[in-house]
Amino acid sequence: MKILLIDPHPVLLSGLKQEVKRYISGARVLQAFQISEGIEMIKKNIFDLIIIEIGLKGGGLEAIKRIKTVSPSVKILVYSALDEAVYALSAVFSGANGFLSKERAKDELKVAIMTVIDSQTYLDGALRESVVSKAMWKMTGSFAAPFQSPFQVLSRREQIVMRLLIEGYKVGEIAVKLEIKESTVSSFKSNLFKKLQVASVVELAKKIEILN
Repeated sequence: MKILLIDPHPVLLSGLKQEVKRYISGARVLQAFQISEGIEMIKKNIFDLIIIEIGLKGGGLEAIKRIKTVSPSVKILVYSALDEAVYALSAVFSGANGFLSKERAKDELKVAIMTVIDSQTYLDGALRESVVSKAMWKMTGSFAAPFQSPFQVLSRREQIVMRLLIEGYKVGEIAVKLEIKESTVSSFKSNLFKKLQVASVVELAKKIEILN
């Protein structure tokens, strides 16, 4: 397994590298101090997982989108000093597979990494409940209404297709971008529309905007 760490702090990066290698036996762990450096490495290598601090210069949510443009299938865990209550959900909707605050205990880092590697979305339990509760209130005016957020009900591929649809890509363009058949993209689109109970891209975008 090949993993890339992107963080501007050398001491933290060194410690993180040791932790990751301890969690994942035999992993090849590379590191970058800037997002631009990381992007160049992603262009030249196929990574299974990227752990990134989005608070670095040239970073932010846009960094996640840039990484996904270069490598749509790579898994991303945001490990950041930024406020998770403010940035976590937006990071997931930007393409990340999880968000973990650096203020959390070290043992949670292992859980987050293993969760993301297992193609699941990692968010702190309390944050997940808060996010869902807030979405319920905005959509229905009630905290009791049933609701599932996109990162809970969609597969990884469906999440990618959803993001590209919202960005304005057509089915044919998505097929070319992801190097898959148009019929496969149409199937992903149909499935995610059904799961999210929407009938159009406009309706989908509005629903995501509410959650964001």
